[in-house]
Amino acid sequence: MKTTYVGTKGYQAPELLLSRPYDFLADIFSAGVVLFILLTGYPPFEQAHKTDRWFRPLAKGDYRTFWELHAGCPISNDEDVKDLLQRMLMYNPKYRISIADIKRHKWFNGKYLEGKDLVKALKSRYRQMEQKRRKDAKKLSDLQNSVTRSIERLDDHQAEVPLYPSGETEGIWDTHTTAKWKDVFNAVNTVVHDVSGHTVFNFEDNTVE
Repeated sequence: MKTTYVGTKGYQAPELLLSRPYDFLADIFSAGVVLFILLTGYPPFEQAHKTDRWFRPLAKGDYRTFWELHAGCPISNDEDVKDLLQRMLMYNPKYRISIADIKRHKWFNGKYLEGKDLVKALKSRYRQMEQKRRKDAKKLSDLQNSVTRSIERLDDHQAEVPLYPSGETEGIWDTHTTAKWKDVFNAVNTVVHDVSGHTVFNFEDNTVE
């Protein structure tokens, strides 16, 4: 077992991030991250820690939720590669797939492209990734502009709100100001939900998810 902790956090196995001894199975995990990126164009999570909202389902073995977070990705309908990735990205290295089993896996032994067909497929995938990148960049730009405008309107509105003694307003929200902040959160929710499928603010119970 090794105890030297090196590498980029986004690719490190959970045992490395927890400063625990590790072996070659940590490399299997890192290879799983690389494979995911090669097939989708983006990483499966920020880092393999239970505090990471993207990795948390994997840590719990909740693969359905994990793939729901990545709904619409290029491999979302490929059950074979999803199974392989799940085995490579196991939280507990004891249950992580071995190199020998990877070589026997159905996806590893499936059909593969050669020559011109491979180049054509790679170019097509690159175009898809570029289109998604530009689309996401525009959404983030629109979000920034929307939030900026909402905050400016909020500032203008607050300047018009009459001053009251603190005792009279303690525990009371200004409904107009609240409405302005809901505009901000709605803008955030719309873009983040479109990009990741998540809602970041729940107005029903005023909680951040």
